[in-house]
Amino acid sequence: MTSPSPSRFPDQPAAVRVLLVHGTGRPEDLDEPSDAWAAPWIARLTEALVQDDPGLAHPLRAPIFEVFTYSDLIAAEFVGDPPEVDEFSQSLEMLGWSGSRQPTQRMFRQSRGMDARAEALRWTAGMIVRWARKPDFRSTLRAAVARKITAAGPDVIVAQSLGSLICYDAFVNYSSADLGHRSPRNPLSGITGGADLVRGRCFISFGSQLGNAYVRNLHGGRLVGLPSAAHWFHLYNPNDELFTANIRLHGEDCRRDHPLPGDNPREKKDWINFHPVLVPFDNPDPLDHAAVSSGPGTIGYLDRFETRRLVWPQALYPGQRPLSGIIRRSLRPHGDPQDHRALLIGIDHYGRSDIPSLEGCVNDTYLISALLQETGFSVENIRLLHNERADSAAIRDRLDWLLDDVDPGGFRLLYFSGHGHQLEGYGVGETVDSLDECLCPHDYDYTPATAILDDHILSLYSQLPYESQFAIILDCCHSDGMSRSGSARMRGLGSPLDVAHRGLVWNWDKKHQRGAWIRPAADSRELTRGDGRKRFDHAKDRLTLRNVQLPETAAPGKNLSFVNKDDYVGRNGTLRRFGRAISLRRQVAPDCPSPPSYIKEGTPGPFLPVIVSACAEDDVALEHQDGHVTYGAFTFALDRAWRSLIRGREDAGAKDIRWEQLVELATAELKDLCYVQKPKLILATDQQVVALGNPWNRQP
Repeated sequence: MTSPSPSRFPDQPAAVRVLLVHGTGRPEDLDEPSDAWAAPWIARLTEALVQDDPGLAHPLRAPIFEVFTYSDLIAAEFVGDPPEVDEFSQSLEMLGWSGSRQPTQRMFRQSRGMDARAEALRWTAGMIVRWARKPDFRSTLRAAVARKITAAGPDVIVAQSLGSLICYDAFVNYSSADLGHRSPRNPLSGITGGADLVRGRCFISFGSQLGNAYVRNLHGGRLVGLPSAAHWFHLYNPNDELFTANIRLHGEDCRRDHPLPGDNPREKKDWINFHPVLVPFDNPDPLDHAAVSSGPGTIGYLDRFETRRLVWPQALYPGQRPLSGIIRRSLRPHGDPQDHRALLIGIDHYGRSDIPSLEGCVNDTYLISALLQETGFSVENIRLLHNERADSAAIRDRLDWLLDDVDPGGFRLLYFSGHGHQLEGYGVGETVDSLDECLCPHDYDYTPATAILDDHILSLYSQLPYESQFAIILDCCHSDGMSRSGSARMRGLGSPLDVAHRGLVWNWDKKHQRGAWIRPAADSRELTRGDGRKRFDHAKDRLTLRNVQLPETAAPGKNLSFVNKDDYVGRNGTLRRFGRAISLRRQVAPDCPSPPSYIKEGTPGPFLPVIVSACAEDDVALEHQDGHVTYGAFTFALDRAWRSLIRGREDAGAKDIRWEQLVELATAELKDLCYVQKPKLILATDQQVVALGNPWNRQP
């Protein structure tokens, strides 16, 4: 008998123990043996790993697979409290519509009827929402996975979908209280908290909803890293339709609290342990959620090329293979000017003939670019997009560059000059239930697919380090500027009549149509429709002032805004304003106390950018003629104000510039130019200073 080929890593001391944790499964899985799902996983993984390293076929080297199943706990939960059809429908609305709306809208339109695909969507949403809304159920699952990890002692924990949510919840929130009164003494030796469950281990999450805004609300709208873990690999397939989302962490959230073999003990900034890995695949199965391949022509998360090449070698042979293929960071000293980036977008001409052209938007970007370079920015870190090149795909790609690799002390700037719009937002029933502020790219066609919505970019900025600064400067408006008269151009769009019609309802008392949303009465916190009937109730509401958790008071050192609720959700409470991360400031269970009792006191919320807008919600942004050159009136005034402050600081010994001073001076400049528009400023209390240091002292 021929012996297996020797391992390429002969120094590997022993076989690695791998714990597999399943996802939501299917309703019929509750009637099957609880670990029936594990056999195909183990068989395919063993085959793939041996192909990559024949030495793993040796009995002493083959990974030892353990499984954790919680199907019995799910069955017990649903036997005592079976789900109703309405609960699944509400779950779809709450989970599926908590992030970017367009992909989910497409799913529901394609999933009419109780086919297998629609049933999988409903079942997954129902499981996750039930888990999120029942603290006792989550506690039971935390205790169960903690017992399994303690008993099995795995080196690697691999978790799919709901399983990844359970594991992460245990790693962050587990305590001995989860064991309940049935355990008078703690049977988990050496486990004092959730961090001990993953300490020194490798965690692989895949097909996971951790990045979904609804789930992130369970953790206060912001995920934290796992510093005690050796590695955390998050596998993401953009074609996976079961409400998955990518995760982006920054700064200390990406680093472990201990060095591994090969790490420089003195360079903590190199102890990176969080690695998002893109694993795109598109199977005949429309959900694209499989863990492993199920036959010829199919692929899964765990046996995809990227996983086999980048993840499994590090999981099975820790410290013996570099992660250069995954980590592309350029680690710089905090606050170094090379860590500053700016994206400047100017759109004068649009692809649709019914969108009016502007004149000064491209000029605005050159004005801001010159200003940034004079204040210390490197031209290599400033990127411009103009007209045809500023389509929706290009803008999203550049936003990814802008907000990548942000460390504490970094400064990032998004500047947009062009049209803005308030886009109708649709619920599961394809009825207008809110408005979304959006930026209009060159290819904008009044649909979410071609708009730049806050939900499209909040995953990029909501996890930024609080010690960094991300500024959004918008020289556009979101009011209807198409019907205004006068020579000055307005930088805002109204909806075409056929699109606007979707937001109208019939008022039976007045016998005419009117807009669906009206400002609530001063003594009422409920939102009403234009027909006088209440639109929301406790089970279904999303954007009422009641259940959106908005910061109202300033707190030193916290990322909290001191502005009022109108600046987040508009005057009538139905507007999802750009840059506010409204999707991450919600209670996941509307009937629970405020703030939710299961969110730890002091839990940090999503990062709030500094947002400087050219005008108020119902005002318009105008263009200004300076001789024969056209600029945005606000940008022209802002440039003059900024340069004036720089000159003043030079004369006064280069003190800091404050955002409030900058906006106040720009407002005064606008008044001097005979414009009535009033810029708006929103920022956190610890973001008062323009975080460019004193760059005017760096002149050669």
